[in-house]
Amino acid sequence: MAKFLCPTKLSENISETPEGYLLCLAVAIARTGVMEYGPGETPLEVGEDGIVYVSRDAEELFSSRAMASFEGKSITVRHPEKFVDPYNWKELTKGTMHNVRRASELDDDGEEVLLADVLITEAFAITLVKNGL
Repeated sequence: MAKFLCPTKLSENISETPEGYLLCLAVAIARTGVMEYGPGETPLEVGEDGIVYVSRDAEELFSSRAMASFEGKSITVRHPEKFVDPYNWKELTKGTMHNVRRASELDDDGEEVLLADVLITEAFAITLVKNGL
């Protein structure tokens, strides 16, 4: 588990590090069930209704392989047009995910949730989060 020094607490789940980064604890990064995405929100093609439907069950989401795949990965603002890769990470990455884990409670829709502690390191993304994104 990554540890961070956070002398300034901004809210119940967000603290500021001495460098000015934001550490957001227990952020829901994925959930079970069906998610709906609009055009351009994923690299997948939309259906006839203009929506992309992505379904995840608990067995898939909480597999050790899936959970490990999130650890240390990039945080972006919104869904970029392309997946983050070695050629575009510098442009797209605004922070990283750590301490990926299964939540002990269901969300408001009764779905199971995957949590991570998110370290946001890019100035504009920090401003967006402080302003409510």
